[in-house]
Amino acid sequence: VTLTSVIGVIVLYGWIVGALKSQPSTWAGRYECTGTDMDGQTYQATLEVQVVGEAYRLLWQYPRGATVYGIGIVEMGALVVAFRDGPGSMTGVGVYRQQDGGLHARWTTFGSEMKIMTETCLPAGARAG
Repeated sequence: VTLTSVIGVIVLYGWIVGALKSQPSTWAGRYECTGTDMDGQTYQATLEVQVVGEAYRLLWQYPRGATVYGIGIVEMGALVVAFRDGPGSMTGVGVYRQQDGGLHARWTTFGSEMKIMTETCLPAGARAG
């Protein structure tokens, strides 16, 4: 074992750790979402995901003016989110995974009889038509 090989391993380790730490920013962005709510109805929203420290701030805005606020962390390759609406009458959790250039979620809320709903979010401007 030479000093050069030890230094090479240390540099490689530093590069890998730096790359892993930089991954969270890949979740940040503005998305156009469609999903299915607890009544089986389709909805649309815009989603803004921002990096704040080691976590994420999420903001969903719906066409009729409703707003939902969320916080999240990345764990095991997924963005795990807790959210609530503006008045605080709806709270829930969701898990987002990156797939096919967008975010795909499964989520539920208190009062939904523990139904699992889905949401797909594509980068803003990526939807056809």
